[in-house]
Amino acid sequence: MRGELRAAEQAARDALGMPPCRGWSCRLDCGHAYLALAVVALLRDQPEEATANLALALPALDVTGGWAGDPEVGGDWPAAASDEPVAAAGAALCRAQLRRDSGDPATGQRLLVRAREALADRPSADELTGLLRAAEAELRAARGDLDSARDLLGDAANEGADPVLAVTLAKVHLRAGAAATAERTLPDWQAPAATAWPLPVRLDAGLLDAVLAQRAGDGRRAGRILEQTLDLAGPQGCRRVFTRADPPVRDLLAAHLDAGTAHFTLVSDLVRGAGQGAAGPAAGPRGALDEPLTERELTILRYLQSILSNVEIASELSLSVNTVKTHVRNIYRKLDATRRREAVRRARELRLI
Repeated sequence: MRGELRAAEQAARDALGMPPCRGWSCRLDCGHAYLALAVVALLRDQPEEATANLALALPALDVTGGWAGDPEVGGDWPAAASDEPVAAAGAALCRAQLRRDSGDPATGQRLLVRAREALADRPSADELTGLLRAAEAELRAARGDLDSARDLLGDAANEGADPVLAVTLAKVHLRAGAAATAERTLPDWQAPAATAWPLPVRLDAGLLDAVLAQRAGDGRRAGRILEQTLDLAGPQGCRRVFTRADPPVRDLLAAHLDAGTAHFTLVSDLVRGAGQGAAGPAAGPRGALDEPLTERELTILRYLQSILSNVEIASELSLSVNTVKTHVRNIYRKLDATRRREAVRRARELRLI
């Protein structure tokens, strides 16, 4: 949950790959391993894999008995999870995010409330409790309940507050239209002390900083900050912070493609993912065109987002320049565009890129 995804994945697979053993402790180890893989998949925005690993984790953690029958929670909170409340709370955090993704934030919110209640007398779980509070506040804000989201985060704006709560409070302020307050609240994610923050929190802060810079009209600074955030996210494959963020993030990523980035393939992929994460998968985007683009034309279309010339695109794809020019003309015709930027804008509207 701190974002050390490669290490978590390796440790989990090592635990699952050990010789078969019997007994409660071995089963518990397997449960934690599957839960770790679920968290890794969630943060990499692989919801189906996260769900599958959660289904394997819960029986091993002995928390299946209570995952049914509560109409208030939709059968999602393990009432019989007293032996493993921390693991159950971690599972609830994953499930709440997956519920939000599927369009059911209310059930996700109830899960998080119950998880926080289960950890109320466990000071050793303070970090996890902070993540639960932050996730609950985001769900409240997403449902339009900004006041209760701010109340839940309490004194997170004070110096020395839990960074996950402070970053979340800044996001709530921005959602409420108070950009100046958000900027004052956002802690310094580039300070030396911030290297100890969980990676998803630091990425959230960097992305919010970039959005605030863009809103203030400083596109160059926004681009620099976004590139630094991508540098941090890349090695661990942490994608969720981008793909499940608020709509301005997709515009920021798209503008970053136009300006040029060392992470061209990743950002192009994230732009498509951010559109799906915010609005759900588009139904047949290519069908919106009278004449669909071919696979080769789609590939070249993605390169048109970059600053590469036709000659450089041809070199990248091992094609002749004339072939690339022919494909570009066909793209313009099919998208009813007369120039490169117009074609890219039209393609984004259709969720082709």
